[in-house]
Parts: sequence; structure tokens; C-alpha cells
Amino acid sequence: MPLSGSTHFGLTTFGGLLLDEDRHELSAGLTQAQLIEEGALAEAVGADAFSIGEHHRHDLPTSNPDVVLAGVAARTSKILLGTAVHVLSTDDPVRAYERYATVDGISGGRMQPVLGRASFTEPFGLFGFDLADYNELFEEKLDLWAKLRKEGPLYWKGQHRAELRGQRAYPASATPGGLETWVGVGGSPESVVRAARYGMNLMMAGLGQTTGRIQQYFTLFRASEQEFGVQPAKLGLAINGYLAPTMEEARDRAWENNRRLMDSVAKERGWGERTREQFEADAEGGFSVVGTPEWAAQRVAEHVRAMDVDRYDVNYGNMSATIAEKDTQIRLWGEQVFPRVRELLAQ
Repeated sequence: MPLSGSTHFGLTTFGGLLLDEDRHELSAGLTQAQLIEEGALAEAVGADAFSIGEHHRHDLPTSNPDVVLAGVAARTSKILLGTAVHVLSTDDPVRAYERYATVDGISGGRMQPVLGRASFTEPFGLFGFDLADYNELFEEKLDLWAKLRKEGPLYWKGQHRAELRGQRAYPASATPGGLETWVGVGGSPESVVRAARYGMNLMMAGLGQTTGRIQQYFTLFRASEQEFGVQPAKLGLAINGYLAPTMEEARDRAWENNRRLMDSVAKERGWGERTREQFEADAEGGFSVVGTPEWAAQRVAEHVRAMDVDRYDVNYGNMSATIAEKDTQIRLWGEQVFPRVRELLAQ
């Protein structure tokens, strides 16, 4: 059974640039204003959480998810708010903590940031950090974040920001014990152990993983918690999803969306192009849930039964799309898939 007694089902988005009906790009401003509407819709259709990823790209213009989440907080009353992820490595933890504590206050204690090292490289050069310090930056800044969660005087010294000698961050969060924090992990055992050491929740990315491998990471997390003598924290799984009336339509549309984004990234980094065969393999046996609502519900229920996760987050918006297309995905997940999953789990 999940630590929290039942599984929360969330929707996440990378904030892909909006398109008009002729597939022409709309502005970043309209895209981010629409994200607030998407968060409000996610609550209206019954999703338990809504998260926005941080990126610094033309096609993914959500560089400040906390600002957009403040807008979502003002439009909603119960849905949990999160990031997918916040790139802590290239931010000042003190300023970041203050921003998310502000959103926590506006929302009445619903802000749960997911912190990560970054899967895209843009913020390192943009903010003056060396990509060679990728691991060191996150380790040091997560250590400071752990101290910030105590919301008292700060005594801390590191290599990448000024020393703290008794200062405090303001405002304090609205959550007793400090902001509930998740660490997003893509597949590094060291990152799993790190999350356990700091007593933070673990959010595993499902892309490219298998059920057996995810279970091994969760087992490592629980064993590490015992070794460090910390209280058990929550487990989460983040996957990509796309729904359509038929399997063929879902796979074709999801592949086209996935190919556009991955080809763009591959050209920038000198990678080989992702193939349709790789995409299909992940959709068939991995953690890309692409199909009809009933098929998706059965697949999600299998995942939850196998891993007893506290959170199951579906990324519906990692691509450019029209408002109607994004709204359709939110409604299908919230009105059809998640209720059906709850029925299946109750049987």
C-alpha cells in the first residue's frame, strides 16, 4: 500500500508552445497564460496534482514555473501544485525556496516542488555554470535546500554561493515542517540514495525504464532510508501519456509530437535521431502510456499495483499543440482514465 494510503494522480506539462488551428506558433505569453487555464481545468476534471517543468528554450518557454503556478494557485482551491522539474543546479536555493514558499502561502499549503539536476543543458551556460560541475552543483544546492526546509537561522558554507551566517529566508511556507519536497531522478542510483539521505520524496522518471528497474530503485530508496535512519518518504512515478479514440491514432499522433521535440534536441546535441521502433518499444513495454482511455487505465492500474506509488504523474504537454488539443488530453485523463483507474484499484 502507498505510504499515504492511496495514490494521487497528477498531470504535468513542459509548457510546449501553443499552436493556432493552422499549426503556426503562438507567443510565449499566450502559452503561459493558457497554462493557468490548464491548471484550473485539471482541478475541475478531478486531477490530484498539476505540475509545470522548467525549461529555457524557444519551444518550451516555461522558464519560471513558480510564477505561473502562483496564477494557478489563485484560480484553484485543492489541487496540489508541483514542478517537473525545478532545475535547482542553476538556481540560488535561497531565492528559489522563498519563491515556492510564497506559492505555498497563496495556495494554502499545496506547493510541492520536484527538484532536479536538469535533462536539458541550456540553463548552465545561460546562468554562468559549468556543465562539468553537474553533479557537484546539485549535491551542494540540495544540501542547502534541506537546511532551508527547517525554516530557521541558516548556517551553511559551500563552493557555489556566499556563506550563510544565521540569516533566514522569508516567507516561511504554509506547510508544517517546511515545503514538502520531491527529488526527480532519471535513473542514477546515486541520486536515489541522495534523496533518501535528505528525507525527501522520490519521483522516478519512467521514460526508458522497465518495471523491474523502477522496483529496484524503490527498493534501494527504502534500504537507504533505513541506513540513514530517516522516516519513510513518498514514492512517485512520472510518465509520458497521450490518448485518442483508437490505438493507431494515439500512437501516430504521439510519435509525431515526440519526434518533433526529440529531433530538435538531437540536432542541438549531435545525437542520433530517435526511431519509431524505439518509440513503439517504450509504448508497448515501458512507461509511455499511449492509447485509448480504457487501455491507458488498465496500463496505469498495472503500474500502480506493481509499485505502490503515492503519486502517478502523466505528462500530457511536452509538445506544441493547440488549446483544444491540450484541453482534450486533460479532460480524457481527468474524466475518463483516472476515475477508471481508481475503480480498477478498488476491485
